[in-house]
Amino acid sequence: MWESKYANAGMDMKKLLLCFIGKIWIVLLAVLLGAVLGGGAYAVSRVVPESKREYQAMSKIYLDFAADETGEVYQAYNGYTWNDLMATDPILDVTMKYLPETYSREDVMGATKAEILSDLRLLTITVTTHDADSCNAILQATGQSLTDRGREAKEFRRIEVIRTTEAALVVADSRLVQAVLIGLVLGAAAALLGMLLYYVLDDRIMVAADLRQVTDVPFVGYGGAGGQLQEEYDVLGLTWTGLYGFSNTYGLALRQETADQYGLATYSDLAAASGELTFGGNPDYIELETGYPRLCEAYQMQFQDVKQMEIALKYEALKNGEVDVINAFTTDAQLAANNLVLLTDDGSFFERFDAGTIVRKDALEKYPKLQGVLEKLNGLISEDEMQQLNYEVEVNGKEDKEVARQFLVTKGLLSE
Repeated sequence: MWESKYANAGMDMKKLLLCFIGKIWIVLLAVLLGAVLGGGAYAVSRVVPESKREYQAMSKIYLDFAADETGEVYQAYNGYTWNDLMATDPILDVTMKYLPETYSREDVMGATKAEILSDLRLLTITVTTHDADSCNAILQATGQSLTDRGREAKEFRRIEVIRTTEAALVVADSRLVQAVLIGLVLGAAAALLGMLLYYVLDDRIMVAADLRQVTDVPFVGYGGAGGQLQEEYDVLGLTWTGLYGFSNTYGLALRQETADQYGLATYSDLAAASGELTFGGNPDYIELETGYPRLCEAYQMQFQDVKQMEIALKYEALKNGEVDVINAFTTDAQLAANNLVLLTDDGSFFERFDAGTIVRKDALEKYPKLQGVLEKLNGLISEDEMQQLNYEVEVNGKEDKEVARQFLVTKGLLSE
């Protein structure tokens, strides 16, 4: 059941954003690769198949306009006019005379483009075909036709071809830019979709020490959480003066002889020997999706057997050898009472629950010396010492106030 709940958990958009920021280089690389592949694929498709190759040649034509009846030079010709004129009978018929009969009028019209780029007296003729010889032939015929036009039409004194290029294979043109842009967009989309799918389908269980593998940013840990918590405390008029030095968090405990027999000190050590050991825990922890199942997946633990039992019976079962490992709290009194070993969470799987002093701000303002007194507790109590203090109260039956007072006396903060 826990797998189903975990798989159906909602998406953490902040984590997804952190993933994206940490892996932005993948997107940039995909964009670059997409652009190169898009441009390269288009260029190859234009060059390798002979039927797809395009050749282009160009002529620069000088137009020497004559004066009209009023004495003004003809100004009616422009780029659009010339492009239409090239397909009219007076020019096209002459062009066809200079070409072999194998050429059709449609071929010539489709291959020829005329334009005025700036000066009205300078006409640019561009011919594009799939064959270099036909490209040169059409360009030459067009030049001769226009030269004839210049001698016959009253609008011109002459038309002269002043420069001509040989047909060259076209590799790059405006369509290449389009192909590059399409490749760029597809590369970015593929990278983003891949990252999104990777995040959605990623069913790994990550412990705190592994968070950088997911977000690729440093885990802010207690300090970052503390900042947010302090903001919430500010609203309530509260603050803290520090931490005592121990964390009452989850842990794994076992007998000293078991630790010695298998050489166990950390959770990773336990994972290696788990196939020969029996785990005992309360039902809530065994069934909790963030408890036993995720712990086993995080550390690859596979215990020989798992036994469920009430919290009050776990330590007795461990002591009697019914189980080899139990879940515990790191400050449980029974840890000190039974000479048990608390393993080190070397993968930082469990969150820390650090104990500290919370105090009202108005109390600190009213009693200025109070903060200095409270801060003497900072880092004063270790987990082992907290276990022993709990042991004195829970096992030996002492009053908690007396146990606390005696501890402060031992630490030199109170006199006898």
